Amino acid sequence: GRTAEAAAAAEAAAAEAIAVAPVVDPEQCVKEKCAGQVARCEKDAQCASVLACAFKCGGDEPCVRSCVAAGGLPDGAEVAAYQCAKANGCLSVDDAAAAEAAETPERSLHESLDYWGYQTCSEFGFYQTCEKGSRCFFTQGLDLLPTQDAFCAEYAISQPQIARRIAETNAFYGGSRPDLPPHNATRILYANGDVDPWHGLSILAPLSPELPALLVSGASHHAWTHPSLPTDQPSVVAARKAVRRQLAAWLGL
Repeated sequence: GRTAEAAAAAEAAAAEAIAVAPVVDPEQCVKEKCAGQVARCEKDAQCASVLACAFKCGGDEPCVRSCVAAGGLPDGAEVAAYQCAKANGCLSVDDAAAAEAAETPERSLHESLDYWGYQTCSEFGFYQTCEKGSRCFFTQGLDLLPTQDAFCAEYAISQPQIARRIAETNAFYGGSRPDLPPHNATRILYANGDVDPWHGLSILAPLSPELPALLVSGASHHAWTHPSLPTDQPSVVAARKAVRRQLAAWLGL
């Protein structure tokens, strides 16, 4: 009797300790303890957002339901990974953070969530800093990497994880050589404005006839995708025509 009760109490205490123990790297914890579930989960487009909510909410299910704004957890791989992460103590977040997430009205989630910010943490990076000793012509040392990517902690994504995910993105899409095996990409037109800071991450010269590049002189960020105006500069007008010609050729129009 008492021995069984003591064992049950000890087991409950151990489970509670696991649930509240701080986790330095929640993502690594899940990958180590839930490898099978994560492997299946990675094939599902909703998985990353669900697990990000789980990390933020510390395993509090009402909070997670509110965070994913779907009236409850989706079925399938997301649930398996989430339940495994929770059972293994990988979702340790302080009560204040969980309470704050739980109070977010579902109707305002779409407006409040920073989808692009999350993608910089989980896929792309490219934080534009002004380092001391660099060629940056703004105030050097004022805007540094720890300031730029600090918000990624809200998604339980650390700076080493950001670097790892950028490398994974480049490996998945082919980086600067998507034309090479195993990707063998075709029919991608790389259009960039030469005064757009983002052009530094793109492909600026054709890799093959099936992977042309278009560098638009004096154009800012995707200026040719904006509605046409009489005031558009000639290079943007020409870029629109070039994009249409290329698409028409590929589509056989």
